[in-house]
Amino acid sequence: MIQAAFFDVDGTVFDNKRKCVPKSTLCALAQLKQRGVKLFLCTNRSLDEAQALPFELMQLMDGAVLLAGSLLYADEQLIEVPELNQLECRHAIEYMEMNQILYRWVPVTGKGYLCCDDPELISIFERAYGMHPPVKKIEGETISALLYYSVDQSVHAKLEGILKSASHVHLGLANEIIAQGSDKASGMKKMAKHFGIPIEACAAFGDGYNDAVMLKCAGVGIAMGNAKENCLASADYITETIEENGLYNACLHFGWIERDFHEN
Repeated sequence: MIQAAFFDVDGTVFDNKRKCVPKSTLCALAQLKQRGVKLFLCTNRSLDEAQALPFELMQLMDGAVLLAGSLLYADEQLIEVPELNQLECRHAIEYMEMNQILYRWVPVTGKGYLCCDDPELISIFERAYGMHPPVKKIEGETISALLYYSVDQSVHAKLEGILKSASHVHLGLANEIIAQGSDKASGMKKMAKHFGIPIEACAAFGDGYNDAVMLKCAGVGIAMGNAKENCLASADYITETIEENGLYNACLHFGWIERDFHEN
C-alpha cells in the first residue's frame, strides 16, 4: 500500500470540460484517505487558483505542491516559499512593461496578481479556473514566481537572458519563471520528506508535459489516457482518461481501493 499520492489537477482530478471533479475520483480519493494515504495536489496553479477548486476536493487534501513544484503548502500554511533574484525580476518586469507583454506575478504569500485588467486574459482565467484574479502592480514585494503570456520565441530568449538564475517552463501561451531547480518532482520529494514518507512509497498521477518528471520520480507513476507523449513514456502504468474514470480505475488496478462506485 502506498503512503502518499500526488495529483496533477487539470485533466487528472479536475475535468475542465465539465468543470467538476468526477464522482469516481472523489470516491477513490475518499477511500485512499480512509486508508491513511496522504493526498497532495501537485500543480502549476498558485495558492489562490488551487483554493478556487471545488471544496469537496480540497477538503480531502493534506497539502499542495504549487507553482510547478516550487511552493509547498500544508497544514494551512506555506512550508517552503522560493524567492527569485529580485534584481533580475525588476529588469524582466521593465522589459515586459516596455513591450506590453501581459504577465502575472506571485509574491511570497503564494497568491498571484495580474499586471493589468486585460479582458481576454481574465476570460481565460474564468474559463480555466472559475476565478477572476486580482490586478495589482508590484510595489516592492518579494517575488516567488513570474508568469507571462507570449508565444514569441524572441521574447522567451530575452527573458531567459534576463532571468538567468531561474527555471523557465514554456507551456504554449503561458510561460513560467520559477526558482532554479524547481519542478514537480523536486516539490514532491520535499513534501514527502516533510511528512517523513519515502519517495518509493509515493504514487503520482498526471497528464501534462511537466508531469513526466513527477511520474518518473515516484514509486509508482500513473499517466492518464489523455496524457502527453513524454508523460505516457515516463509512466509505470497508463490508465483511462478522466472522462472514463481513469484515476479510480488505476487505484482499483493496484488494489489501493475497493470497488464501490457505480456509474448512473
